Amino acid sequence: MTTNPFDDDSGTFYAPVNHEGTRSSCPEHIERQRTDLRPQSLTRRMERDARAPAPR
Repeated sequence: MTTNPFDDDSGTFYAPVNHEGTRSSCPEHIERQRTDLRPQSLTRRMERDARAPAPR
């Protein structure tokens, strides 16, 4: 069985860097933007289903 590399507290990880930000801004951006970790497709479907009339 393989181990999960993200369970390694001493591991080194990489974050993408482009013209929009730096590595230090990535965790801050995630904290601000991704308050709900469910996939957006799931939340959109749940919202759509909540607006739909109840079946008779």
